Amino acid sequence: MTDKNKATQQGGQSINNTHNNCNQNNTKLTTVKPASQLERVLLGLLYSGSMTCQEAEKLPVKARHLNSVISDLAHSYNLEILREREKAPGYLGETCHLIRYSVHQHQQAKARQLIDRWRIKRHAVPVVWIALRSVSLEKLLKTA
Repeated sequence: MTDKNKATQQGGQSINNTHNNCNQNNTKLTTVKPASQLERVLLGLLYSGSMTCQEAEKLPVKARHLNSVISDLAHSYNLEILREREKAPGYLGETCHLIRYSVHQHQQAKARQLIDRWRIKRHAVPVVWIALRSVSLEKLLKTA
C-alpha cells in the first residue's frame, strides 16, 4: 500500500471514529420538537377557554385554518367541540360572522390527556394543569 493510501485510510478511520463518537453523544441529548398545530390549537382552547379564527391566527397559536383543525380534533380524536356563532368587526368595519370554538366541559380531561401524550412524544415538559394560567401560553408552546 502506498503512503498516500495509508494516509487516506488512517484519515478516514479517524473521521469515522469522530463521527461515531458524535453519534453516541447525540443519542443522550433529546431535542424538543415544535408543537404541532393540533397541540397549539387544543392548548390554546384550554388556556383561553374559547377561540375564533381571528384569535387563532395570531401568535402563539398561529393556526391558519382553524375550522379544519377543529374538525380533525372532533372527528379523529373524538373531542366534543362547542361552536357558537358571533358577530365581529370585519374588513372596513363591516360586520362578519365568526364561529367561537371551545372544548365541552366534560371533554376537558380527555383533551388534557391528549396534550400530555403529544408533549411526551415530542420530549416537551409536561403542563402543570392546576397552574395552567400562571404560565403564559407562549412559554407553554416554546420549544427551547
